[in-house]
Amino acid sequence: MNLKKTLGILLGVCFLLSVTVAAVSAKELPNIAEKKADKTEKK
Repeated sequence: MNLKKTLGILLGVCFLLSVTVAAVSAKELPNIAEKKADKTEKK
């Protein structure tokens, strides 16, 4: 019973972490794309 609770908590933490990473990367991708475009235009 204790193992199931621990695994449930770990699964929840991993899920929240993956959602957070996805949100941050989705927010950062346009900025990264713009920076790459700027670098190619300057060359």
